[in-house]
Amino acid sequence: MNEPSLKTSKWTSRARYLWEKGKLPRPTDERITIIMRGTKLAWTQHALACIERHTEQPAIVYLVPEGELYQYVGEQWLANPRLDADTLLAPLTYSFPMKLMAPLPGVDSLNQALSEVTDSFFVVLEDAVTVGPHWLTNLLWPFFDNSTVMGSAPLTNLTTQTPNFETMAQLVAYQNQLGIEQCGSWEFTPRLTWPCVVLRRSVLDVIGGVNSEIADKRQGISDWLGRAEAAQGKFVICHDSYALVLVKGPERFTIEVDQHQKQQPPAYVPLSASIQTSEMKQTPIALDVVLFSGGEQWSDLKRRWIELLPVNGKRYVVGRQTTGTESFTPMSLEQLEQLDPSKTLVFVSDPLWGAMVKKFGPRIWLQLLPARLGEQDDLFYKKCYDFAAHQATLILTTSEQAYLEQTFRRDGVFFLNGEDEAAYDMAIYERETFFLKDYEVVFVEVIRDLVEGESPTESVQKQWRLRRRHYLNLLKKMGEQETVLFLLAVYHYFLEYSEEAERYLLQSYQLAEAAGHANARQTHYRFRSAIQAQRGELDEAVATFGESMNKELEQRAYQALVDRLQRGERSLAKVELFALNDDLKMATRMLQEMSGRESRDVLYRLYVKLGRFDQAVQLVAKDELSAPEQQAEYETLLGWSKMMEGDHQGAIQHFLQAAEHDEGVLKQINLLQSAEQRIQELLREEDLDREEGSKGS
Repeated sequence: MNEPSLKTSKWTSRARYLWEKGKLPRPTDERITIIMRGTKLAWTQHALACIERHTEQPAIVYLVPEGELYQYVGEQWLANPRLDADTLLAPLTYSFPMKLMAPLPGVDSLNQALSEVTDSFFVVLEDAVTVGPHWLTNLLWPFFDNSTVMGSAPLTNLTTQTPNFETMAQLVAYQNQLGIEQCGSWEFTPRLTWPCVVLRRSVLDVIGGVNSEIADKRQGISDWLGRAEAAQGKFVICHDSYALVLVKGPERFTIEVDQHQKQQPPAYVPLSASIQTSEMKQTPIALDVVLFSGGEQWSDLKRRWIELLPVNGKRYVVGRQTTGTESFTPMSLEQLEQLDPSKTLVFVSDPLWGAMVKKFGPRIWLQLLPARLGEQDDLFYKKCYDFAAHQATLILTTSEQAYLEQTFRRDGVFFLNGEDEAAYDMAIYERETFFLKDYEVVFVEVIRDLVEGESPTESVQKQWRLRRRHYLNLLKKMGEQETVLFLLAVYHYFLEYSEEAERYLLQSYQLAEAAGHANARQTHYRFRSAIQAQRGELDEAVATFGESMNKELEQRAYQALVDRLQRGERSLAKVELFALNDDLKMATRMLQEMSGRESRDVLYRLYVKLGRFDQAVQLVAKDELSAPEQQAEYETLLGWSKMMEGDHQGAIQHFLQAAEHDEGVLKQINLLQSAEQRIQELLREEDLDREEGSKGS
């Protein structure tokens, strides 16, 4: 190794050591102006907290409210014309001085802030940016390494493939590691990425402010940077500085300066513009959270789901405390009764808890269902599964198969999974910051709707659109795939985009036929009849079902549909078409709006199939129970209804009465012993936890 390279290696080693110890000298002690475009109050508070924690240089911050924050600030300004940044951000406080740019009509607050820059260097960034240790020091060094540098930017998740960060702790650890490994490393780039840049003050003398005629502010800033590059500005990317950017909107955004070069922008822009606004979300009310633990499905993301709930009450656990619930207060079923059900949200991880949760009657019941029922699951567990799926306020599952099955059976179903790893929002719980993926953002919205007493229908439909987007992306990447096309048909069907649903379904069916799938007409083509029925094309739908029939039972169903059409019973024919396609949700919804004995009988059969025994027995008129098998079925349903409510003695009485007409019902009584054992196992875990807790104390 020659002497120059030895010196370079030595200085690099020393710089890394000083960086790791937090003692790397600053390139300048001058004050830096930081201009932050604030769009959401929570994001702004978080971004400012990170800036304060990780900035060594003296700084002044200009807060430019836009979007939701602009409307919020405007409302606050009307009530208090002397509103300043400290009052707006209270109770949080920051050590550096801040100036809140007034949301005045006809004035572009961003350009106004730029016009007040007097420091040699200034930063423009969004509140979606989370900076890390020594971020500003690292971004300033290139200006002193090379006097021709006019602007610098950090690496971000929008431009660089990086690990996925679920928490702030993970992000800071990565930022520290990158700073040590890449200390002092930067390179020139023809493209400067937004939304975080450091620039020399002299740039403003050449290009002026942001073009207010460009409605999208991010594009406006990209255009502004493009004019800086056109003015012979040299930009660099710092490899030792990384910022996480929360994605705004349904798509990732990466603004590059050359995207607007073809517009031939003016060389200098004066300061004026207008701003668009949107609504702020309301803060949810306080609710206690009770976790009913247990079940194999409580093994992966458990604590994160609880922490993302937008409620701020106390947190309890009934049953065994598992990993991730150590901070929850253990609670017995007796202690549970002391809580106010109207102010309680329960998260149930095992369907076996259903009877006890039903008895408690919480305001919100979130039920986590396993991926699927297996052959090893006994009849009692399957009944508990259906009972919980019916009674819960919201069904949660990590299986898309279970998600689709339940969505065809009821409203209020959520898929706790997604493929997009980008961070779209954040949530703060017990001093930890969590970065949210797209489906987690929707999850929080759904729970917020429930907490505030609103219907979550629109929020739930957002997830259908997310799944639709995912499979459209797969279609572009992988080409036509049978399963992808079929799932696209399903999600378009949910969204009632019937034309698109039919098109994707037929493409999927053609691929299935070409692959030699023997039952493709039943598994694929038949679904077309549901799509046609949804569109109101009932005659065509019945004909399609006729083309897909195979077994003798299906032939009888088809003839029954034809007979109903001939008798003018079109609504009942439509109901049965939905039911034959397993869309029990739509079928029951229609029947609930109909009257007449025949529609009642069809609804009764669907309730039994769905395991909704309580609703089924309400449709039975006792004076119509003439045949012994009818009386046996009725008493059996009453027995199951009592069993699901936890009244096992009442269940035995009804099963015995049913056995007078059908001895086979006695087998149901044998299930009670298994049921008692399964429930006692849950309660025994609870008792063991209390015993361990008392020994520890």
